[in-house]
Amino acid sequence: MGRLLYPGSERGIVLWARKISGLAEILDTNFQHLSHNALYRTSDLLQEYKKEVEAYLTEEERRLYSLNETIVLYDLTNTYLTGRPSKSYKARRGHSKEKRYGCPLLTLALVLDEDDFPKGSRVFPGNVSEPQTLRIILRELKPGDKPTVVIDAGIATEGNLKLITEAEYNYICVARNRPSEIPQDGLSTIKEGKPCIQAKRLDGEGEVLLYCRSSGRAEKEQAMMSLFQRRFEEGLESIASSLTKKGGIKRYHKVMERLGDGPSSANARWGKDELLTVFR
Repeated sequence: MGRLLYPGSERGIVLWARKISGLAEILDTNFQHLSHNALYRTSDLLQEYKKEVEAYLTEEERRLYSLNETIVLYDLTNTYLTGRPSKSYKARRGHSKEKRYGCPLLTLALVLDEDDFPKGSRVFPGNVSEPQTLRIILRELKPGDKPTVVIDAGIATEGNLKLITEAEYNYICVARNRPSEIPQDGLSTIKEGKPCIQAKRLDGEGEVLLYCRSSGRAEKEQAMMSLFQRRFEEGLESIASSLTKKGGIKRYHKVMERLGDGPSSANARWGKDELLTVFR
């Protein structure tokens, strides 16, 4: 109940149960001697029945709130573990979104409907490739439902879009590639002022593309690029000064390691104010 009503750590749930909640009176019990280990054991027990619990809650929510579930949002993140989880086969080192590269990671996947009700969750190994997880999630969606699946560009590979189509679902995603030509005339203003947002519908082969241009996005991207450029230039100055300092790094291959590849041109395909969303 603490996980549902007061999500947090075991320590937080103990404090909630003792000092905030009226649960002890309702259950006619006393939480003053509740230990963290007891909660750990309870969590382990719940984990064994995770699939059944999630399925029951999903059905109850659908019944109580008459949920349409015409849209399903799927995304992933990862979290790091401290200590040495040597017995965990899922704890793996990978790209940490919290920049904790020295810690083993777990990848967390969550499915929501358009009303923000969770439909299911999965824990994947920390080094899993995000696009590979979609096949598992599609398999676990209720066969009778045919919602529109919303995913970000990191998951929207050509293979995954094909999987969604073969499962007879529709999808919405951010385009990974830009069409060769996008007409700049006939843009409709969706939002005036600052930021100003304009959009244009482009009918593709079996897909609908929504091209958006935002002044706010341009300002944000410009600020990020300016910060990157400033830090890159400061790094170049540090490398240059190191060449003349006593004890500084002067060996060619070490200097090249510090130099790296320079600013990436990967984003040059898109303007700073552009976004393309794909509908099917």
